[in-house]
Amino acid sequence: MGADYLDRRDDDSPTKERFVKHQAGNLDATISLSPIDTQLWDLNVAKGNQEKTHNDKAWYWGFDRDAASLSQHAWYADDLVEVKNFISYEKARTEYRVPGMDSQFIKQNNFEANSANTFTLADHKLTLGVNFTRNELNDTFGIADKQAPGVTPVSKITRHGWAVFAEDAWMIVPDFTLTTSARLDHDSYFGYHVTPKLYGNWTLDETWALKGGVSAGYKKPDLRQNNAGFTSVYGAYPYSEIGIGNDDLKPEQSINTELGVYWQHDALALDATLFHTKFKDKISDHTICTSSATQQCQYNGYTADSVSQYINVGDAEIYGLELNGDWQVTAALKANANYTYTHSEQKSGEYKGYALNDFPSSMANVSLTWNTTSDLELWTKASWRSNSPDIGKSSSTDAYALVDLGARYHLNKQVTLMSGIYNLFDVNPVYTTAYRQTAMLEGRRYNFGGRVEF
Repeated sequence: MGADYLDRRDDDSPTKERFVKHQAGNLDATISLSPIDTQLWDLNVAKGNQEKTHNDKAWYWGFDRDAASLSQHAWYADDLVEVKNFISYEKARTEYRVPGMDSQFIKQNNFEANSANTFTLADHKLTLGVNFTRNELNDTFGIADKQAPGVTPVSKITRHGWAVFAEDAWMIVPDFTLTTSARLDHDSYFGYHVTPKLYGNWTLDETWALKGGVSAGYKKPDLRQNNAGFTSVYGAYPYSEIGIGNDDLKPEQSINTELGVYWQHDALALDATLFHTKFKDKISDHTICTSSATQQCQYNGYTADSVSQYINVGDAEIYGLELNGDWQVTAALKANANYTYTHSEQKSGEYKGYALNDFPSSMANVSLTWNTTSDLELWTKASWRSNSPDIGKSSSTDAYALVDLGARYHLNKQVTLMSGIYNLFDVNPVYTTAYRQTAMLEGRRYNFGGRVEF
């Protein structure tokens, strides 16, 4: 069982807009039952609520979520058959109150059922599975105010899909395993699609290993993205940005290739992975209106700094390198570091030759964990992210580096106390548009907590 509550005040800056007042509470409970040694059942229920307001402005944002899931994990025939099943249901409601409008509601219902069965057959591990999803959206946000010519207001939309999948992990020799898989998807909007995968894992010796393969990717637009009748709003205070759906939006397809080298000796482990992804119909967005100092954008009765629409980028690619290292410096001190370099490029369309949105070229993380005593653990983490321009949106996000640190103290076997300082140096990178600068991160935060096990 878990519970948390957040009450954050307005975090305005004299020079840059930061964050609104935010209250949030969550409850989460799981009941586990093992009627026999080879079966485990979990029933999980969760409830959450969030509210946001902004100083004395007549604006309110609220979000309620209820969810429940039931899962089974079982083993049969002396562990030669492994079964994983689950069903889940989520119900969510978002409420907006803005000047000049009645309360607006966005309601969502999501259902998913999944079954995966793994059979051990000599040198093969064969997994067969099936998946079913149903998503419902009832969006009345501003429905009475959509007066744009040629736009038919949309309120309710439903999409459902199913998939069957199979995977075989074949240990051809003790040191080499070849994994092949395929997934057949059917969607009520987009029809049928098959995504295959081929992956190999070769242990050269006790120190070296090679891993790599080729896989297909398939990403469907969400319900709002592929319907022009829906409008999405973003920003700490409405409406910084408006996103418009696109009836002609297609699913995103990709071919992913990677090759990794892994080395481990005693307390040190290092790995490097080269990756390349080629996209077809990459889902992105572009700006169709940007506000100026004297004129803001208008769309269907909404006012915003910018208005963008979802599009498909015909062809695009990314490639790069990932580096990771784990070092158990002493019995009490552990270090971890990773770095990712990514090059992205649009190969067709209006922005041919430019980078893809939301793909910073470099990211790095370093962390240290020190068990000073058997009861006290100290930790710190530093992360860095390069700047990332949003091509086609006349905007960009600053590069930034963050440092967090904290401690955990085990008071006894049942009680653990925790504390942390996040964004230690109060870094404030901004998202810059032609009209304003908006904060991307919360300021310095102090966290104190406790965990009780019984």
